[in-house]
Amino acid sequence: MHCIIGSSNVEHVKTPCEAESGNVEYVKPQSKAVSRNKEHRKLQSKATSNDMIPVKQQSKEAFTIEPWKSRMDALKRGCASGRKRYQLTTSQVSQLYYSSSRAGFSVCKVPKAGSTFWTIMFLILQHQKPPEKVFLIPRYKLHNKVSGRESRQPPNDSSLNIIVSRDPYTRLFSGFIDKVFLAGRKMEENQDTSNAYIINDLVCGYNTTFADFLDVITKNALNGGKINRHLAPVYLLCSACNIKYQVVSHVETLTADTEYIVDKLQVSDSKKRSLKQVFHREEINKTLGGLLASELRPLRLPKEKCPDQLAYLYKLWQSLQIQGYLHIQSTFPWDFFEKENNFEESSIVKLILDTMAGRPLSNKDRKLQRRDALVSAYKNVGIETIKRIQKMFMLDFRLFGYDINPPS
Repeated sequence: MHCIIGSSNVEHVKTPCEAESGNVEYVKPQSKAVSRNKEHRKLQSKATSNDMIPVKQQSKEAFTIEPWKSRMDALKRGCASGRKRYQLTTSQVSQLYYSSSRAGFSVCKVPKAGSTFWTIMFLILQHQKPPEKVFLIPRYKLHNKVSGRESRQPPNDSSLNIIVSRDPYTRLFSGFIDKVFLAGRKMEENQDTSNAYIINDLVCGYNTTFADFLDVITKNALNGGKINRHLAPVYLLCSACNIKYQVVSHVETLTADTEYIVDKLQVSDSKKRSLKQVFHREEINKTLGGLLASELRPLRLPKEKCPDQLAYLYKLWQSLQIQGYLHIQSTFPWDFFEKENNFEESSIVKLILDTMAGRPLSNKDRKLQRRDALVSAYKNVGIETIKRIQKMFMLDFRLFGYDINPPS
């Protein structure tokens, strides 16, 4: 039986990765994905409970309440079933871990799966940085601050070991938008240099489609090539079946997960309260300032890489719509940039924040808009490429309970 990729009821985002192909049929998955919203509600309820297990007793033991128990059970079952027919090896990736002796935890660093959030947690809990200031640091500066402080050695059993997962299809699309579409990168050295990204006769970088991106990275991985950490399976990045993890966190419930985890760490009650105050603010505002500061850096790129800054800003606007920050009906303000002084970073940030405030998205609408962009992206990916994704991320699907079928 086959299932057909469909579309949601929300007007879809015109993503840069759409090609001129029709619907594609995919094999029906064996099981349904776990409900993230249900998990989120359970975690919020447990995180506010007074019946907390003492840190010292809990530090080496897996969490035994739901959904933590089900996640650990799935990880153990998946690992016990072996890796028959799995072609990839840990030699294709580099591994990094954040280990905090102060707070008694270790977390595997997985790019595009909460790594920025856990970098913030590491700076706050291990290096005693003020939460309010750390959340405002631009992403590129944030990761520079911890460069060299990560460990390449797997954690031992003396800490609470945490692994963070994310749906592979979502993670790949996120990696494409950040690392290829916005950056205007070409995927191969022999890529046609005439295939530039052009909008209204303005040029910036290369016009690599999402389908082409997936073709290149999946073929490279399955042929034994080195895999960019942003695109590598969590199974490989974290040695998921060789390290004794006590906690499996999902990006889909990251805030609620982390709030519950913090309650189990070796930190003061006052530190826990200050962190929770940050967690309970609107999630969209937590790192938005740092995100925009990072995304505007390419405006300083040499002219030969991006001759027209306005073309880059148009792509940035699209990416913010895809990520659910800007409403899909908030059109790009071409008139605003007729004045040269409006290219100042502060002016652009203000424009984006004002546009967001003028047409805010509810949490539900934000999720629908992001989902619609994701579905639109995979509509135009061929069945053979989907099969390679399923082979590449076979163990991520199995160990973490994600739907093996593409978004629909």
